[in-house]
Amino acid sequence: MQIIPATSTSAAVTGAFNASPTIHQGVEAGLNTRLWENPQGDLVRWRQVYTYNDFYYRHDDTFGDNQLPGVPKHIYQGELQYQDHSGWYTGVNVQSASRTAVDYANSLYAPSYTIWGANLGYEAPKGDWKVSLDLKNLANKAYVTAVTPVYNARGQDTASFWPGDGIGAYVGVEVRY
Repeated sequence: MQIIPATSTSAAVTGAFNASPTIHQGVEAGLNTRLWENPQGDLVRWRQVYTYNDFYYRHDDTFGDNQLPGVPKHIYQGELQYQDHSGWYTGVNVQSASRTAVDYANSLYAPSYTIWGANLGYEAPKGDWKVSLDLKNLANKAYVTAVTPVYNARGQDTASFWPGDGIGAYVGVEVRY
């Protein structure tokens, strides 16, 4: 664990020790819903997953009942997709996460974020091959995807933030045999 971050004139102070008791509980739920389907097999599907993370100290002498850093309390992923009976599909998707504590003292938080994406693809009728284009972070939003927890940031910015990817396009090819 990093206790004091490195500066331009001194190295980081680190230490390792056992933590006091913590609580790790939560819920993850997913739902795959057909919103519409016609006799030819065209359909509109809404897929979604929600995760609730309730991770915190249990009466710690220093940090009380603070939230454990590095894990957002709420995460949501959803996709609305149209699938044509011929094998073509397209959709839009969203990923959202609540703010995340950066330190055990809960004095600094990475902000919440929501990013949007889209996809387009084709799956052969026999299902033996597939090609896809996945577009991520369409608004090219700057966001924090993860943090490296520190002991106590004292509310000051630290080198603990991992930036999320900007706008991106990913091509995929899948072959099944």
